[in-house]
Amino acid sequence: MFIDNVKKERYIRTIAVLIIIFICGAVIFIVENLLISFILAFVINYLLSPFVDNLERRGFTRLYGSIIVFSVLTFFVGIYLYYFIPNSGKHLDAFISEIPKYGKGTIALAKELEAFANNLLNGAYTVNFSESLDSNFLEISTEFMDNLPSHISAAITILLLSPFFAFFMIAEGRFIMQKLMILVPNNLFEMALTLQYQINNQVGGFIRARLLEAGIVGFIVWIGLLIIGFPYALLLAVIAALTNLIPYIGPFIAIIPAVLIALVNGSTSMEILMVISVYFISQMVDVVFIVPFVVAKIVDLHAGIVVVAIIAGAQFGGIIGMIISIPVVSILKLTSKEIYDYYLHH
Repeated sequence: MFIDNVKKERYIRTIAVLIIIFICGAVIFIVENLLISFILAFVINYLLSPFVDNLERRGFTRLYGSIIVFSVLTFFVGIYLYYFIPNSGKHLDAFISEIPKYGKGTIALAKELEAFANNLLNGAYTVNFSESLDSNFLEISTEFMDNLPSHISAAITILLLSPFFAFFMIAEGRFIMQKLMILVPNNLFEMALTLQYQINNQVGGFIRARLLEAGIVGFIVWIGLLIIGFPYALLLAVIAALTNLIPYIGPFIAIIPAVLIALVNGSTSMEILMVISVYFISQMVDVVFIVPFVVAKIVDLHAGIVVVAIIAGAQFGGIIGMIISIPVVSILKLTSKEIYDYYLHH
């Protein structure tokens, strides 16, 4: 009877933990803007946790350490907003005002390419995509302007929620995890504790490595475009850094706006080659130095698994799915390995 009661308690605890995880996951995916807010919160959490840990080792409580770190971060963010945003805003406004020009220029280039292809095919097949590109550009521009207030509102919501969630993850994360661990059956407690430690280490290391990688790529692009005197260097560098977070296809997406700007502005072949060279150098540094020595060692995943994970992530969650696909697969790998080892030895 006692053994039956112990087994029953284990099953109840296991089911309770699974139900809590399922409910939390469902709420995050269903509520609008909550998924992106939580992803950014996790990023902030893994970036700032080492600083809070250091303060905690020096005698500060977790709460006071979190307050100090977030206060310092807020101070530097405020300085950045005060000094750099106005200048960046001018560049962004100038670029937005010239979007119609670059849109028309892109359509003109598409018509030239279409005419060249039709001459090359000599009537065997008629290429006609410029008209659809023209109508799609108009439709996308109109839709973007119509939905601009909602996009701004969503962005503000995310920027407010993310630090709020991150603060409580850092300050109260351990306490919440301890409460969840109480629900774990005794026979699974050691495995759950080891798994939680491994996931924290690996995901935290991966996030920090990917952000470092994106920052270095963006910095190289910014410096390179400044050297050759290319317009909108800072904006294009930010785009390069952000798109570099998208595995494999990100660098190709990053170079498209730069090449289109160069073509529309009537840049010479040498100038276009210099622009491409800047992006090529940034990717060479990324592929040769950063990825092998920093990123790859952390996730320890086969290239084939990474490709499949990215494709699956794109199918389920678009760009966000592609970005989070690798850490998700890494967590699944750690979990399955830990469960397999547990049942093998017990």
